[in-house]
Amino acid sequence: PYPAATADPVTLDLILVPGLAFDPRGGRLGRGAGFYDRFLADLRHAGGKASFVALALDEQILESVPMDRHDVFMDLIVTPTRTLEARPGNI
Repeated sequence: PYPAATADPVTLDLILVPGLAFDPRGGRLGRGAGFYDRFLADLRHAGGKASFVALALDEQILESVPMDRHDVFMDLIVTPTRTLEARPGNI
């Protein structure tokens, strides 16, 4: 009954990204299929300026998560008690 709504991802300002765990550098541990990493990398390559934001529980923030060359870092991680401005250089 309703037409499908579509938007050009390059025009987005914010993308909420799920994950199993995160670290203060903005590292994200997903489920291993790489869907979000490919989408986010393609978006940045196409000129997208969206902020990548993860909503997480405090228990999901680890000292470090394994990251490969193709993995994409989050810009911001928000938990119930803190907001981490995640930059790859942060420890």
